[in-house]
Amino acid sequence: NVPENSRGPFPQQLVRIRSDKDNDIPIRYSITGVGADQPPMEVFNIDSMSGRMYVTRPMDREERASYHLRAHAVDMNGNKVENPIDLYIYVIDMNDNRPEFINQVYNGSVDEGSKPGTYVMTVTANDADDSTTANGMVRYRIVTQTPQSPSQNMFTINSETGDIVTVAAGLDREKVQQYTVIVQATDMEGNLNYGLSNTATAIITVTDVNDNPPEFTTSTFAGEVPENRIETVVANLTVMDRDQPHSPNWNAVYRIISGDPSGHFSVRTDPVTNEGMVTVVKAVDYELNRAFMLTI
Repeated sequence: NVPENSRGPFPQQLVRIRSDKDNDIPIRYSITGVGADQPPMEVFNIDSMSGRMYVTRPMDREERASYHLRAHAVDMNGNKVENPIDLYIYVIDMNDNRPEFINQVYNGSVDEGSKPGTYVMTVTANDADDSTTANGMVRYRIVTQTPQSPSQNMFTINSETGDIVTVAAGLDREKVQQYTVIVQATDMEGNLNYGLSNTATAIITVTDVNDNPPEFTTSTFAGEVPENRIETVVANLTVMDRDQPHSPNWNAVYRIISGDPSGHFSVRTDPVTNEGMVTVVKAVDYELNRAFMLTI
């Protein structure tokens, strides 16, 4: 085994290979394979006389985690005196890589009024270190939430999966339309003293639900129309609705409840202003009806 990022000095001895016959005859040793006579070349070399094998440079486990070499022993004439043996060299991981989020900014949404425990989104960070050791085991936590309304802890995150869910009630789009949450990923199983960390931003949009009724701006509206005229707007009814403008939750639908038994009027919705346009659709006769009191 070779620890990665060793400071040396190099060359650094790893093992010594010896043939049982080297007490009887001079032996020459060599190694072959990736890292010896195949690229990357001469990461390892061997003293042909003593059989001492060396690593010549610092290792990087994230570049290559292991090497498979073959050691050979021959006499002075190049004749094989031993069968080649396999050498497996494993690079020991060091915690030299920070977790890296797949995205620096994540976008998610949640309905206003959602119950605690409602899923919002997932953030993910990868660590190039060995995931079977603490060096590559990432844990998540929420660092900050902005704004801190109605609570500073509106959301929580699963430390192992990165799933963000609501943890408090009170999400109200009409009060807070968007939250910015800073999420931290830390390796060493989340140990803030020894682990390496990185952060990302989760933007959580609070989506509208139809939780506000339209309210007339006044209780009485008045209008006039010449008799025998149709398709004339006689009054514009204004309403206020706190739901998201120009959404289905905001668009008002008007209906005449009483006061127009003969069907002289209809109320259409202005798609831009959301006003109710009271319109004459059947001509009125002043001599028969001088006034109408409509309930809408």
